[in-house]
Amino acid sequence: MSTIRSIAATILGTILCSAQATPTTTTINTSLPSSELIASSPAVIKHCAFEGSLAYQTALSLNYIFGRATLPRNYTKAYAWSLIVGHRLELAGNADKLALHRRTEALLRQKINDPRILAKGKLLAIKLWQKYQAHWLAESKLAAECKA
Repeated sequence: MSTIRSIAATILGTILCSAQATPTTTTINTSLPSSELIASSPAVIKHCAFEGSLAYQTALSLNYIFGRATLPRNYTKAYAWSLIVGHRLELAGNADKLALHRRTEALLRQKINDPRILAKGKLLAIKLWQKYQAHWLAESKLAAECKA
């Protein structure tokens, strides 16, 4: 599990600290360290994830992987948000970040190791994507920017 945590922290750090010049990326806000972002209140993380911040979507997935007192562990939701992050990185053309993310995603699938949970996560990701994609893509929020 520490391998997932390590790779996930690397991905979140990469998302927060580097910008790639593509039409779908925005300037990265480096004022919030990844550990602080992950430790933000669940309400803020959820709000910002649904607003389209890729960094907060990653943080939400991580929070669901490990669980917190106010945000219980939920592998279905963790996998769903992980799939959304991967899809958005792929659409943005961020090959380096996507490669790191796919490695974490593979470890998460291995950790979950239950085809029913993985299938539910995929269905949830599709449902969320269909509902929010227009907003997420229009805003191009690949940074940790969010007005909570």
